[in-house]
Amino acid sequence: MRSIIKIFKNSKSFRIKSQGLSMIPVLWPGDLIYFSKKKTENLKENDLILAFKNEKLFAHRVIYRTAGYLITKGDNNILCDGRIYPRQVIGTVTKLNRGNQHIDLENFYLIQSTAYFSEINKINACLNSGKVNFIFLKGLPIHLYYEKNHPRRIYADCDVLIDKDQSVLVDKILLSEGFIKHETHYSPIHKYLKNKKTEITYSKKSNRIRIVFDIHYEANFLMNQLGSLSLLYSQKNINKLTSLFLQEKRIIKISGGNFPVLSADNLVIYLLLHYFHHNFRGVFRLSFIDKVIRKDKKIDWKEMAEKIEEYKLNNFMYPGLLLLKKYFLTPVDGNIMSGLKPGRRESAFIQHKALKENIFNDEERISAGINRFKYIFILSSEPLIKKFLVFFQPAVLYSAFWVLIRLLLKKKIKNYHKK
Repeated sequence: MRSIIKIFKNSKSFRIKSQGLSMIPVLWPGDLIYFSKKKTENLKENDLILAFKNEKLFAHRVIYRTAGYLITKGDNNILCDGRIYPRQVIGTVTKLNRGNQHIDLENFYLIQSTAYFSEINKINACLNSGKVNFIFLKGLPIHLYYEKNHPRRIYADCDVLIDKDQSVLVDKILLSEGFIKHETHYSPIHKYLKNKKTEITYSKKSNRIRIVFDIHYEANFLMNQLGSLSLLYSQKNINKLTSLFLQEKRIIKISGGNFPVLSADNLVIYLLLHYFHHNFRGVFRLSFIDKVIRKDKKIDWKEMAEKIEEYKLNNFMYPGLLLLKKYFLTPVDGNIMSGLKPGRRESAFIQHKALKENIFNDEERISAGINRFKYIFILSSEPLIKKFLVFFQPAVLYSAFWVLIRLLLKKKIKNYHKK
């Protein structure tokens, strides 16, 4: 291994065959990957690099960088690779061959984002034509507005918030454009127990690229699979927050088109709540919030703090603000931070748990669900007695039953493979 690494390090450019599934769907087993030398200080977030650690070679994505080291991770991996130092970096991926196809990575990303934007443009026009009250919560339009460039990674979905009274019209529009509706409940019983419609996913294939729209009917940052969690956070506040987001929309221009999005203050609030929803995981989410805060001069921290207080969002947003300052030195108003600081019990939990999460790792779906409920329960500002009543809600009991079944099956399969 050391002799191979030495040969690569002494070469200006080289190529190797991809193995394993860690970078699917960008890199597939058998792809011939071309590398070139690049100074570590010139590497950027989302570059794909060849590096070595613990006698292993891997081509993974840079997800975070400091002056002294990088953090890399395979797109299809749950765990990151930890710190990668300059001496461990061999080269950067420039292009690849897949069968008879020659693929330039920048073009690969551009093709995907172009197909996505084409569909987003169509849906935007259809929704506007139908006089639908809607906004893009996150996704490609927001990225293009702030980054002024196409994403340098595969884009997963586009989140749209609509007026729930227009759900039938929106459903009709998306189906007429060739999208397929996907139900997200476990079973018909679970669908009934959820007692409300919070989100529906639509997808279609366009030039072999999967396009996904997540249509939201409310600004719910809790757990959509559990229906109403008003014992942990007021449904009244969620309804008011949804109305606020739709009322305070702004129009941004992208490639000559007008797109309704969240106001600057509300975008930061939503992105921090979305980050909370993902258990403070996914450093790319945190990185983007940092970019929004640094680039958008229309953010009014005082007005934002008033909204956070009014809707009792302090406990859910404060950890994200601390993580922004810790990892990106984000210029968050210090007076605002001190004013939003949660109570002693919640602050202790944030310090000993939330701030010690490895933000560079992902979670398995079951673990993520369990941790999300734990965060919501502990950080909820509702009285403790009221919070415990949530365990008697039918949808919560039913979901807990399904989680238990899956954990038992997973354990059984694991024990079987050990034999």
